[in-house]
Amino acid sequence: MSETIIAICPKCKSKNRILMEKAANSQTVCGKCKNNIYPEMPGYPIEATDLNFENNVVRAGVITLVDFYSNHCSPCKTMEPIIKQLAYDLAGKSRIDLALI
Repeated sequence: MSETIIAICPKCKSKNRILMEKAANSQTVCGKCKNNIYPEMPGYPIEATDLNFENNVVRAGVITLVDFYSNHCSPCKTMEPIIKQLAYDLAGKSRIDLALI
């Protein structure tokens, strides 16, 4: 089964299910407004790990904000809804990764 992601349209903010193999080969458009969608900037924070940090952050090719986050950190928990809203607002423009430390 192919990997799918949900990407938020930067224009109408509707959620779109995208097959990653299709996104790699062609331009993806919103099912509602037909605006271009950028799966690499889906509109929600993406988890950054040791395994994907190099590809997802260093070689992303797009503006990327990395939030180093800990479940035991009170300021981190305070910022979490703000980071999620920022990712939503910047869908299609930049990308936000969360690195759990």
